[in-house]
Amino acid sequence: MRKEWLDLRERAKKGDPQASLAFAALLFTGQPGLARNYRLGIAYLQHLVEAKSRAAIELVCTRVPLDVLCLTGLSALLLENASRLAVPSVQAKAGLLLVFRSSQRAEAQDRLRASGLPQAAAAATDVARFAQQLSSEEGRLLESAFDLAWINATEALREARVEDAQWATRAADALAPRGPRLCALVLDILRKCLELRVTLQLSTELVEWALDRSATSGQVDAMVMLGSALAGLPHRELPWQSLVQRTNTRRAMAVLLRAADGGSSEAWLKLAQLGPYGRVAVIGWETRRFFLEKAAGLGDVEAQTLLGGELLRRANSVDEAAEGVGWLDRSAEAGNTVAKHLLQSLVLPLPEMAPERERKMLADLSANSPELAERVALARVLHLTRREALSFHVRDQVKPWGLLLRGTSKENPVGRCAPAVSPAMRTALERASSFFRDTDPISAALLKRRSALQRQVFLTLDLREEQVFAPEIGRSRTEGAYGRHWARKVGWSAPEPDRFAESGFDSGFGDLAPPAAEVGDEQVAWSAAY
Repeated sequence: MRKEWLDLRERAKKGDPQASLAFAALLFTGQPGLARNYRLGIAYLQHLVEAKSRAAIELVCTRVPLDVLCLTGLSALLLENASRLAVPSVQAKAGLLLVFRSSQRAEAQDRLRASGLPQAAAAATDVARFAQQLSSEEGRLLESAFDLAWINATEALREARVEDAQWATRAADALAPRGPRLCALVLDILRKCLELRVTLQLSTELVEWALDRSATSGQVDAMVMLGSALAGLPHRELPWQSLVQRTNTRRAMAVLLRAADGGSSEAWLKLAQLGPYGRVAVIGWETRRFFLEKAAGLGDVEAQTLLGGELLRRANSVDEAAEGVGWLDRSAEAGNTVAKHLLQSLVLPLPEMAPERERKMLADLSANSPELAERVALARVLHLTRREALSFHVRDQVKPWGLLLRGTSKENPVGRCAPAVSPAMRTALERASSFFRDTDPISAALLKRRSALQRQVFLTLDLREEQVFAPEIGRSRTEGAYGRHWARKVGWSAPEPDRFAESGFDSGFGDLAPPAAEVGDEQVAWSAAY
């Protein structure tokens, strides 16, 4: 470096405005022995730009390429001063920058025409043609056209302008060979489309390339998207046709298993869906149950609902049904409306009673027999029959989700589950559990004595059992508390992989119920929930 340049640099470091301008100009143009360095030149002018020096602003806007201005955060400075600086290159830079903003594309075309770039102005609405124009301006207005498109796409994503981000991404794809930055950008756009529920406007071939590259590098969410699409399943609001060009079930299963092994509950759920849709015939109920249990255990509420509903439908005993109710309860606690509906289907109808009359009845019962009053209060809140209320015992019947009521030869031999589906029900259950905690275990066998006392007190208070308790169930073994009778009552059905059904039933589960998929000469459809 020449001695005069060294002196100029020292003065610029001390804050001399003229020296800063002169040394920055040297760095912007480059000289023998002094390599071009736009970022360093901008650093020397930073204090002058902040002080709004007209000379520094003009030097930056005219000498620094547009992509460098964007990468250094000075694009706003260019737009603020473009109208004031009557320089064609500044107008051209401002026009090229505004093309990436759909709301200002008309203004961009006017600036490009005024700067002497009519071809760029005409190509502003066509990504492919505009990318060609950007390439032709490299070396004069730009260092890297790809960097310009990439930084504008990133900025648009940050500002939730997803359509502009996709436009810029398509331009970036046309400007340079595909690499890691483009791959990360496409994946960010996919995530933002899912977050904001915006239509994806990138080419399927580009999206599949980015998903495949990201999945290979171990990104779990990319694996889930790619595996779902390869299996012919939509990924939330994105149809599989927008993610991959063709399906490949064998590869889909491998990719989803990798994602599931990485801790994705959604991947386990997608694997469970492969069976009912007939895409993988070897996936039977036991395999699906394993996948659903994995997803449900990781907190996926849809998997919890599906698992709970299927366990209830397939239950052959009240203990098996209780496991399904437990999963439904967890899902309902998380706010799943389908799970709440299924739990509500297990609640028996209860005779209506005015609140004042109910309070008086419980007070009168408490005066005669506190234990009987507590049992009747529990029956009123949890909708129990007379026999269930009188035989209630804490030790083996109270569960985290409600009551497990074992049947007798006198009533409901198969038993049933009585879930606590509301805060009032849970409060009443906790109160009853506390009240009966120290009760003698043998008292559960004293149903006859307790029944006689109840009839006597009801007779004294002029109360009828049908006004207080839920209707008696009787001795039927087909009472719809679980199993196929319950499933028929609530409209819950899930075909086995080898049972094909031509049904357009919409489960209300979103992508859990895609349109029927062609499988050979048959059609497979999933029907679940109400």
